[in-house]
Amino acid sequence: MTRPTKATLNRFTIDPTHLAAPITAQLFAMPRHLYDASKEVEEAVQNLTGKKYLKRPVRKLNNALMALCPLTHGFEFESADFTSYALAITPDTADPIDPRKLKQAIDDWMTWWIKSHTANNLTAQAQILKKWRKGRDGTLSADFWQKLSLGELLERADGSRTYVKRAIPSIIAALLHGKQSEIDGTTVHWYRVQDGGSKQLYVIGMAENQPFFARYTDLSKRTSKKKPGTGYFAFKLVFSLQDQSGRAEPWIRLDMHVQRYADKPLVRSNAGRNASLLVSANKFRIDNSESDATLIRLPIEYKKEKGWKWAESLSELIEQMGLDSFAVPHEIVAGDARKYWDASADEAYYLIHAEGYDYKGRKKGHELEAGLSMTQMADIRDAVQKLLPILQLDVPLSADSVQFPTPAKRPNALKIYGNWKYATGQRDLNEKDRKSRLDFQAVLGNALMNATDSKPVYFLTFTTDPDVQNGLQQALREAFMLDEGDGWPQNVFVQQRLIEKTDLFAPLDDTLPRQTAHAQRVAAWHTYLQTLSLPTDGYTIALVGLHKEADSALSNYGTHSAVREAFETAQMGVQMILPFAMEEGADGTLGFKRGNRDRAMQTAREMVMRHTGVMFGERTELFAYAGLDHPLDVIGFYLHSTNSGVQFPVAVMWDGQMSVRFPTQNEWVPYIAAAPLLGKLFASQWSHVEQKWGKPNLNKRSILYQSNQQLSRFIQDVLSDLSAPTLALIEADKWREQRTKRAVWPQLQTHLLGTNLQQLDFGQDGVWEISADSNLVAIIRIQSGTDTPQYITDTLRSFKRPHGLHETVGNVFHYYSIGGELGNAKMQQERPIRENPSMFGDKAAGVAYKHAQSVEFVPFFIKQGYDPIQLCRVPHLLRLLPHWKIGTPVLPYPIHLTQTLLEDQLTILTLDE
Repeated sequence: MTRPTKATLNRFTIDPTHLAAPITAQLFAMPRHLYDASKEVEEAVQNLTGKKYLKRPVRKLNNALMALCPLTHGFEFESADFTSYALAITPDTADPIDPRKLKQAIDDWMTWWIKSHTANNLTAQAQILKKWRKGRDGTLSADFWQKLSLGELLERADGSRTYVKRAIPSIIAALLHGKQSEIDGTTVHWYRVQDGGSKQLYVIGMAENQPFFARYTDLSKRTSKKKPGTGYFAFKLVFSLQDQSGRAEPWIRLDMHVQRYADKPLVRSNAGRNASLLVSANKFRIDNSESDATLIRLPIEYKKEKGWKWAESLSELIEQMGLDSFAVPHEIVAGDARKYWDASADEAYYLIHAEGYDYKGRKKGHELEAGLSMTQMADIRDAVQKLLPILQLDVPLSADSVQFPTPAKRPNALKIYGNWKYATGQRDLNEKDRKSRLDFQAVLGNALMNATDSKPVYFLTFTTDPDVQNGLQQALREAFMLDEGDGWPQNVFVQQRLIEKTDLFAPLDDTLPRQTAHAQRVAAWHTYLQTLSLPTDGYTIALVGLHKEADSALSNYGTHSAVREAFETAQMGVQMILPFAMEEGADGTLGFKRGNRDRAMQTAREMVMRHTGVMFGERTELFAYAGLDHPLDVIGFYLHSTNSGVQFPVAVMWDGQMSVRFPTQNEWVPYIAAAPLLGKLFASQWSHVEQKWGKPNLNKRSILYQSNQQLSRFIQDVLSDLSAPTLALIEADKWREQRTKRAVWPQLQTHLLGTNLQQLDFGQDGVWEISADSNLVAIIRIQSGTDTPQYITDTLRSFKRPHGLHETVGNVFHYYSIGGELGNAKMQQERPIRENPSMFGDKAAGVAYKHAQSVEFVPFFIKQGYDPIQLCRVPHLLRLLPHWKIGTPVLPYPIHLTQTLLEDQLTILTLDE
């Protein structure tokens, strides 16, 4: 089998000279008097209702406008220059929408909103309406439209104009609209979709006016039974404009997905979340344009009394604008959805499937799996390029000459749990396998001694069920890969605690304020723990098998947060597991019930390895593979930022041992000791938790909210206190984002990094001068997710193990770390699937195709004498987690540890549940 050695990123350059016909972006700048009048009305409604958070519903306006005319980008009232742009993509010869009709739509929208919030005070309603009508007066003309060619838009793509970032991809999507491709012997029709959420176009590919139908049969390896499956889908193509450090021109990035549709009545959706309908509203037009089969993605919400309805009162606004309302969503969702499919009709509706949906007559979810094989992604990409010659595909990237070692050749420092044989506890071993197990025991024992400074470490199991307690003990033994009769490693002690007070796990008293009920449960746990003889030397980690009464109450008024706070404020780390089942086997021995073993084993490995921060082997082995003749200290910065108000940084250092530092802890502490310290800190912040819109939020007086200036100072404090040559790793996400009119570290922004590689520029905090004898070797910025494009390999197969690609763009070195083939997508590795990797086939529609993500490393501030490719290999190798065997995580191990450490603590304050 030929293995891939190269990969091409799914990105294109744009050559406008290849346009078959001119196409134009038409921008409508909302007149300032309309903006000012709407703002004044907003303040008047706020004063009347006493609701200062009440804002003009801009999304409602944009959703309605996108449904009723060919706008592809709605108004954004909070833009920096107070100019709100509407955007349309049209042929160069088309006339823009009459601005008077747009003004009328805005008038209808504001009138509807005013009436909806002043219905109980008609006198005040009349006054506010009068204020609006007076302020809206003004002259409108076609001069408010500004026509821009594709070339002119490209010249404006400097990152400062958000409408340009959406306009160019929307033009590409518009060019695909109405065209056809032959893919794998099937005709694909491309339709554009106006997305009210992202304010830009994307494209779906389906049969003419109908989703594609797929049928397949799965053959169970365990039972040899055939399982048929069917379903409907479309290809989804998302274009985006993407900058790259060191490159002046932007790329067009292409992401390819499978969008699945419901063909049976929906009986359960995701609680608290809206669903989405694709709507072809060809008869609802305010511009008198003919039907063009454009689809609009619109939200629907579930109300217990009325069933499914349009979210944000969209149908009411449509009616206010003087047009017929849409169909009732409940009739579509709860009935035969296929009756509403026909994109060429006056109306068509498609319910988009999301994970977690259940349907009538189907046990669980959608029968089709999501994802595309690389073969089909390559076919789609080639079809797009054939239809759109203005897109020029990028060239394949160079492969790193130092390849990631195979599991058999890896030194201990690069091994993961699954690299040792019989990790799951098989007892009948030959001499070779027995030696492998003994080797693992020795390596793990040494790693724990190193992580704990040779202090005792106690693993305590707490559960209400003796059988479950035995199961947890069994899982711990297998995590250490111990045979019967083997003793625990040196300085490791395992103790069991059987909890007889099951009321400790009962749901909290929901008649009390949340904080009060939580505090009562924490106090009850503290009282219970004080009755026990618990270790006082070394470190203690508790594994709590939650009682069944807590299973359905882990959110809201559950025990999860109380358990964590109680144990961590009692100086213990804690790992929890939902109830699992044990059963007696045919031989009379007690074992895990089917489906529970892997979960218990992963929990035990988390407790033994992730909570202690172990690293296998000697770090010199890892640096030798990277090409460095001496090891470096590695510091990873992580910023935990949430919608509930947390903005808190943590640094983790690997100098042979994992250590942690955060703003209230000015010294490095062993990672194993960090969870109780952070637990106490989070628990002390209950007084700063406030209810906002029905959810707990943290106010800015909390120590868990660090200002941008405090965040940048934290980085500088850490980097100015280095005792050995150090490589710093930092995620681009969050640290570079614009917050409160400034970014924490603006230099990390893509368009700025390439212009200033040899300084540390913190924006308003100034350029930070580091002494010449500083131990800082380099900083590596990490990007992933939507910041890095998908890729296709030269053999159309996934990389079996982590793979490195690199390029130099201008003066900036880029290293792309691609994870190994994902172990949780086993079916896609089977040869029959490989030979028939198409959603149109009779097998691949049932395969969950998953591909390892590309993560980009950009080193800067590099000290003389260090090679950037060698430095980038360090985080590339550190993407292995010792306790993890399924795929390759995105973040290098030190930062991954930091992320999980903070995510654990959020449960204490029940934030972001």
